[in-house]
Amino acid sequence: MTLQPGDMIATGTPKGLSDVVPGDEVIVEVEGVGRLVNRIVSETEYEVACHAND
Repeated sequence: MTLQPGDMIATGTPKGLSDVVPGDEVIVEVEGVGRLVNRIVSETEYEVACHAND
């Protein structure tokens, strides 16, 4: 499959997998492009981070 600029890949959660929890990491890597790591945070951590510079 060839992706074009602006294409997006969207998937659902495969059957049998559990929900993500704070501390989990979602990692996406594309060879030759790079790696993106997102750490799952709790709602409290999110709220604190959003207001860190207030």
